[in-house]
Amino acid sequence: MAIKVGKKIRYIRKQRGYTQYQLADAVNADVSTINKIENDKANPSLDMLEKLAAALGVKITELLEDQAS
Repeated sequence: MAIKVGKKIRYIRKQRGYTQYQLADAVNADVSTINKIENDKANPSLDMLEKLAAALGVKITELLEDQAS
């Protein structure tokens, strides 16, 4: 079963113990943007994916993988 990018970001964020506010601050974005991305209501740009991956300590490819970790 495929996992959408937003759900994967939320999963990793929770694994790291970060709130949406903390992640938003780390990537210099509004918390509403993080919420939309995590709920797959908005697709992150490549720039945002790079920032999210760095903030979460993962590679972009891990966020884009089409399988559960």
